[in-house]
Amino acid sequence: MEILENLLKELNFHELHDHELSFFVGSGISVNSGMPLVSELINTILKTVMDSKKHVDKISNQKIPFEVFMNIFGEYSKELLDIYSGGIPNTNHKLIAKLAREGHVCSIYTTNFDELIELALNNEGLSENIDYKVYRTEKEIENSFKDSELLKIYKIHGCISKINSLRHTIRNVAFRENILIREKILKKMLNETSKLIIMGYSFSDFYDINPIFEQNQNIKKEIIVVNHDLRNDVKIDKSVTKPMLNNNCWDITINTDDFVKVLWKIHLKDKYILDNINHDWKNNIKNWFEKIHFGYKEYISTILFIQQGQIELGNYYCNKGMSKADSEFLKLELYLLKLLIIRSLKKIEKSDRYIKKAKKCIELLNNQDIAAYGSVNIAEFYLLVENYPKFEEEYHNLNVIMDSITNNIIISKYHRLGIQYCIIKGQYAEVLTLCDRLLDFQLKNGLIIDIPVTMHLKFKAYLELNDIVGAQNSLFELKNIPGLTNLTYQPFIELSEIEYMVKCKKINISEINHEIEKIWFKNENFQNNFVFDVFDKHADYLLKKYNKD
Repeated sequence: MEILENLLKELNFHELHDHELSFFVGSGISVNSGMPLVSELINTILKTVMDSKKHVDKISNQKIPFEVFMNIFGEYSKELLDIYSGGIPNTNHKLIAKLAREGHVCSIYTTNFDELIELALNNEGLSENIDYKVYRTEKEIENSFKDSELLKIYKIHGCISKINSLRHTIRNVAFRENILIREKILKKMLNETSKLIIMGYSFSDFYDINPIFEQNQNIKKEIIVVNHDLRNDVKIDKSVTKPMLNNNCWDITINTDDFVKVLWKIHLKDKYILDNINHDWKNNIKNWFEKIHFGYKEYISTILFIQQGQIELGNYYCNKGMSKADSEFLKLELYLLKLLIIRSLKKIEKSDRYIKKAKKCIELLNNQDIAAYGSVNIAEFYLLVENYPKFEEEYHNLNVIMDSITNNIIISKYHRLGIQYCIIKGQYAEVLTLCDRLLDFQLKNGLIIDIPVTMHLKFKAYLELNDIVGAQNSLFELKNIPGLTNLTYQPFIELSEIEYMVKCKKINISEINHEIEKIWFKNENFQNNFVFDVFDKHADYLLKKYNKD
């Protein structure tokens, strides 16, 4: 390990002064405590819900971000997340806690849900709110800048001890919402202190953390990224594969246990002991799935395959789930998914059967929120397949019940349907007014994910009114939505730009198809994200509209 010791000395990690070191850690540091790696947990769940390894591989190869995956489970995610509620700190947590006890650590940033770092600090005689402060929720993180200079622990994706807030944060990460909070705190991490160690982290948070690193390159601080490798040799390189390229960032490929041992030997007098604790979390997952509703495994598999654009496999699991489901609400969910599949497979003639089944479930459930949820989705289906008489009928039915609905997501969808209703009627001035009201509602309620579609409807209304200046301004707003990773929506934004260029006669109508194909191939991974349907719909609209003209 002499080569590693020499590098630490060269990078000034051999001597540590007070509060000059920060840690950014991921799930890898908790493996020796019996906690799963993210990829391992996802794979175990997939094996539990799917029929074959071939099907499991089709999803696991897509590398779905953990929060996107867990968000599918909704209210049931608590039972799965419970595996993070126990455990004993291992050598990695102890190293961080002991360095904190010595006064070297300024802040600890972690994507982990467990509380093993906090427990390790307590075992070193440090007390929460006296020696250190933990920020477990988005609101607490947002208010953290006002606090005194205690050792700070930032639970960037939430904490198991605040399960409702954790599930809310998971949803926000999955839908690219409230990114500004994480951007602010990670900028702080990259600029505070002079030394940062990143350990046990896979750089797989493509929706919120990676884009922030990419936007904050050329950081002057010294950064060490520990890449775990079970082999005994050590490989040291300038960072060329991570999103935060800078001259002072070093990748160290090494068994993490060996890295921790060297750091421990240099800075601590305590005896080094390697901990390795077993925890049968896989069995917990299997037992939970055995207790859940029949058809739920198939429901999860259906969503996963639809999200990845593998419609035939989605259809297979949806049919299987519908034949097994023992809950009226689960049946409703599966019937609504079946409508998405029918539309994708262009078998619209089969839709009446499943709409009737969905409405029967709504009637049996006798709940206004569920009625609104089902009707909004059915109305949206009619809109997407351009069955405007049925869409208008369903929309008017919604008007009767919406006054009593408090779910902001349903309210947002309902108002967007109202805007579409005005577009069908050619009432574009009214569209602008309704878009502004809806944008205000979405911003106030943190529904960032809904904003691009509303903004595009506003942009389209300006074009229909031949207001080029208004269209240009709304296109600028679309590119600069606060709290949104525009990287995700880049193809959607580029599509709007094509429409603008056609309207301004900057490109010929004959070039539209070619320009759309260029966007598609430039964003080759785009087909696998949830904006696909919106992009596809507007691409079709563009081609039909201008080819007709």
